[in-house]
Order: sequence, then structure tokens, then C-alpha cells
Amino acid sequence: PGAAIRGGILVPEPAYDHFTTHDGLAIAYRVSGHGRPVVLIHGFIGTSTVNYATHYAYDGSGQLEATAGPTVENALLDAGFQVVMYDLRGHGQSAKPHDPGRYSMDAHAEDVQALVGYLSLDRPAVVGYSLGAMIAGRLLGLPWVSAAALCGADSDFVEGEEDLVGWADLARCFSEGCWDDYPDFGILRSLAELGGNTDFIALGAVARGDRKSVV
Repeated sequence: PGAAIRGGILVPEPAYDHFTTHDGLAIAYRVSGHGRPVVLIHGFIGTSTVNYATHYAYDGSGQLEATAGPTVENALLDAGFQVVMYDLRGHGQSAKPHDPGRYSMDAHAEDVQALVGYLSLDRPAVVGYSLGAMIAGRLLGLPWVSAAALCGADSDFVEGEEDLVGWADLARCFSEGCWDDYPDFGILRSLAELGGNTDFIALGAVARGDRKSVV
């Protein structure tokens, strides 16, 4: 395992394994614990470690910093679940192609199915946050999904009516660096940098990915 700077703090980086997904990309994942499996799907600009395995608090200047405290991963482990986390394509330790065509919602959903098959998981639950909730929404009704939680997403996400203009503006910021034109997006830039090893061009391509109706 290595380490990453998060909020000015050097945080140990858990070791990830990789598998080759349905279209040849290397996807980073890790498994911890035993019991009923739960697959955690993180959000846009995050990583599985940032969203689910690191506790953050605001410091005196209003910035986020990594601190000791509860995490989603630890809560699930304490409850007796097996936790399966992976980094979305374009994020974290997974492959980061710069072609927006590699980031369709179908491709994201097929990554989850490929991981479940690769690990031979028995009817896992899936938990998605933000973009992860949109991905989890595409898995609803599949026979291997025992339960699902879609978090950090409103009905517009589920109905496929989210703000596509906003996604396009985000894509410009990450791809072209025009942050001064969109000052409200500054917090997203800061959050993206929490994960370390961030490829802004790839995140711009993720934002440009196809976002057809989720269900």
C-alpha cells in the first residue's frame, strides 16, 4: 500500500487488485471482510477510498481534512458484511481513457456486472452514491441483485432528467481548466483532488459520457 495527500494529511492508501473488465480496461477493486457481500459504487470525482473508507472533517479554515473517525466501510464490516469496493473507470486507481465514448452508463453498469462475475459474488447488495446511484439504478431488477440503495441522488437522476447542461459545463472545466468561468464548481475541483492521482481530462470525458434514462 502507498499513501496519498488528502486535505493536507498523508493518508495510507489501501492496496487494490485489478481485473480486466468487459471492454479491456483495468478496474481497481478490493474486498474486505466476510459475510453477505455489498458492492459500493462511489460518485463522480470521488474514489472508493475517499467516499467509503476515509473520514473527513472540516478544519478551522473550512477545508476538509482526513481524520480518525467512522467510515461506511468500517460500519458495514462491523455489521458482518463483506465489503467490495472499486474505482469507477476514469477515477482513482482504475484505467482513465480520455475518450468520452468509454463512459456510457451502460459501460459503467457492465463494469459492476463484470466485477460481480469475476469475484463470483452470491447475490450481493449494491449501494450507489451520486453517479454511483445512477449506475446502481441500471442494475435494479437484475436477478443477482439482492437489494439496492441509491443515495445522494434525486428523482431527476432516476428518471434520466438530470441537468445535462451542468454536466457539459463540468466537462469544460475539467477538460479545459476554465474554472474562473464557473466559480461555483471550485468545490468540485477541490473534492476531485482529495483522491490523489486525479486525471482531470479523464474526468471531463466522464462528464461527457452518455447519460440516457437510468431505468
